[in-house]
Amino acid sequence: MNLPPDKEQRELALDISQSHHVEAPAGSGKTTLLVARFIKLLTAVRHPNEILALTFTNKAAGEMKIRIAGLFQKVEQGVPPANDIETMMLEYARKALAHHRDRRFLLLSPDALQVMTFHGFCSMLARRAPLEAGASPGSLVIEEGEQDLFIEESVREAIRKLLSLSEDTPERKAFENRLLRLNNRLPALIDELKDLITRRDIFLYLVRVAGSFRNVSALEENLTKGLEELVTTFLEEASGKFRHTQLGKNWEAFHRFLKRKGAPNAETLPEVLPGTSWSDLFPWQVIAEALTTQDGKPRKRFGPATGGFYKGFSATPWADRIKELPGDVTNMLRRLKGLPEPGAPPTDINALADLI
Repeated sequence: MNLPPDKEQRELALDISQSHHVEAPAGSGKTTLLVARFIKLLTAVRHPNEILALTFTNKAAGEMKIRIAGLFQKVEQGVPPANDIETMMLEYARKALAHHRDRRFLLLSPDALQVMTFHGFCSMLARRAPLEAGASPGSLVIEEGEQDLFIEESVREAIRKLLSLSEDTPERKAFENRLLRLNNRLPALIDELKDLITRRDIFLYLVRVAGSFRNVSALEENLTKGLEELVTTFLEEASGKFRHTQLGKNWEAFHRFLKRKGAPNAETLPEVLPGTSWSDLFPWQVIAEALTTQDGKPRKRFGPATGGFYKGFSATPWADRIKELPGDVTNMLRRLKGLPEPGAPPTDINALADLI
């Protein structure tokens, strides 16, 4: 039987008596796991509509509906399973059909199950209670393509209004400053404003925060403190994960070994693992550069030009410990490479002030 390496985690996620948060890369089988959990839940609920599955896109929702209905149809037609995972899922489907024998038509119809996007769910609630929601009867969710057109039209209308203002108004000056920073590239400014609209919940929060400070300097100081807290929190998590690896537990011995062998990176790598304050970021970045590739994978090749190791390091047990670094650890090392240096402001504060 060909079982996935994370079999235990997958089985845990199918425990419908508990809630779970699952993270995995693309193509790892998250949708299959969600379909299996959905069908298993059907074996326990009184009515199929007691289950709600939400996705980000209509495509994902449609795919999930088809896969669920397809499993029920295979049970009805007696189609044999193609693999071990499908064997399990068909068994869940068989039990669900038996459990809902009076509502089999719901299970066999893809559109009868409550699988939809977040926007679709909110739209459904608004249609059911239009007065409470303040929604017009018959209102629909705008498709992504149409949404882009409406956003661009809104941005262009806003620009026309700004250009109609007197040249000495703060809003007109801020617009011209922002355009100047983009080398007078109006399409770039339009794209920037469109992006702000799609993330307006975050931007409006920033506008409220900025409004609570007396001047730009006070805002910059506050944002820098906030950035320091974020970096420190990230370093605490990254440090904790790294220290639990075999390499992290034996870091000082590892450094002594490199120094004894005359490895170039022994001069730059810290002798002991750094702390977790913002000022400790640089030595962590040195560690990340030595141990991981640009795409965040543990190094497989070692030499003076690849991590600063001495020739022959690949044949040592230390090289194996680097290669065995867990993916979540190397991913965090990759991410901290791009964190801002200590004390750096989170952004060009004057540019931010113009946007606000």
